[in-house]
Amino acid sequence: PPLPIPLDLNLAPDGGVMLFTLLLTLATGLIFGLAPALQGSRVDLVSALKGQEEAAGRARGVSRGRFRNVLVVGQVALSALLLVGSGLFIRSLQQARQIHPGFNTEGVLLAGFDPSLHGYSTEQGLAFFEELSQELAALPGVESVTAADTVPLGIFAGGQQRTAIPEGYEPAEGERMNPEYAQVREGYFELMGIPLVAGRSFEATDTADSAPVIIVNQAMAKRFWPDGDALGKRVSTAGEMREVIGISADVKVRGLGETPDSFFYLAQRQVYAPDQVVHLKLAPEQAADPYALAGPVRDVARRLDPDLAVFDIRTLEEETSFSLFLPSLGAKLMGGFGGLALVLATIGLYGVLAHAVGRRRREIGIRMAVGAARSSIFRLVLRFGLTLTLTGLGLGLVAAVFLGRSLSGFLYGLSTTDALTYGAVALILVLTALAAVALPAQRAMAVDPMRALREE
Repeated sequence: PPLPIPLDLNLAPDGGVMLFTLLLTLATGLIFGLAPALQGSRVDLVSALKGQEEAAGRARGVSRGRFRNVLVVGQVALSALLLVGSGLFIRSLQQARQIHPGFNTEGVLLAGFDPSLHGYSTEQGLAFFEELSQELAALPGVESVTAADTVPLGIFAGGQQRTAIPEGYEPAEGERMNPEYAQVREGYFELMGIPLVAGRSFEATDTADSAPVIIVNQAMAKRFWPDGDALGKRVSTAGEMREVIGISADVKVRGLGETPDSFFYLAQRQVYAPDQVVHLKLAPEQAADPYALAGPVRDVARRLDPDLAVFDIRTLEEETSFSLFLPSLGAKLMGGFGGLALVLATIGLYGVLAHAVGRRRREIGIRMAVGAARSSIFRLVLRFGLTLTLTGLGLGLVAAVFLGRSLSGFLYGLSTTDALTYGAVALILVLTALAAVALPAQRAMAVDPMRALREE
């Protein structure tokens, strides 16, 4: 995940893991190899001499054949289940990338600062950010600078809540009155490309000495002032009345799939937050190489305070990519396991069909001897293979419908019973089955009836 803290995932071969895998493989081969060997060693000599062993062997073969068929059906069902999960995640990832978060993510460089770690007071912190903004705005390739204490859709987005009660509003029993909020500097809405539906943005004159102000989003305005008269109204936040000076468009805060909820903004100059993320809007020519400004940003901070650290310099696109981490991870993992299950199901289906054709050579020879066309032999093998495939496919799709409900929280704008996904999985499995059936069916068509009968 795109975390600010590096994760060291050591994927180098481990001796203990490899030894365990080797022992497990040997044990599996030994167990599944001994079972048929033991069965083959239990021959009743009297029955064999009387010619009854062949019939008994065919009876045991039918029983074992059914067991093999059950295994193949299970493999196909598991493949269908995993492929449906993979398809849902892939389709969800496509849907998520088409969702507009409500702000522009391109051409913005972020840098974190926290003067309070060095004992800055509120006045010193405000002065630092004022001078820092002016210095950074003067850098070549920088169009504008602002700051906020949080980044929407970022790793640590959301969570900040504060009581906000409109003047004269009587909350219902149990009604949630603590929306999430952000503290931002002037120019924030313009730099982020967040439209203001009504009113104005924060200005440099909105300081602690001026009238307290607040900007609410559309969801909050519709909730408390459905008649559209939010401007000029007053909201109590933390015991202080603030005038609504603007209404912003809704943006995605926690995730791309969320429904817009009440959210408001406070002016940083009035309600100071020391841990700020400085936003630099880059000129088009600089946006192609945003990290070329990382050094100049650190140089500016070092000139203002050599002891003050600059942490987690990254682009806004990278920061917001965390919102796509889960669907992307799900698509890769489920896709990998689904592809592996599909390969195993194909091998199993081919093996069962090839074995069945070998065991039924006499039957096929008799059919052809009495006039059966080669095409009917092909259809016989094809029908057998497709019966196993369609049975497993049906069971897998039914299981996917029930288990898919647990994935609903990870899907964006997509139903867990998406018809396109289920149809694509069914088509893939049927085509794969046809490919696995083709070679055994051709071998069945090539059986020489006279030779097959002589062999028996």
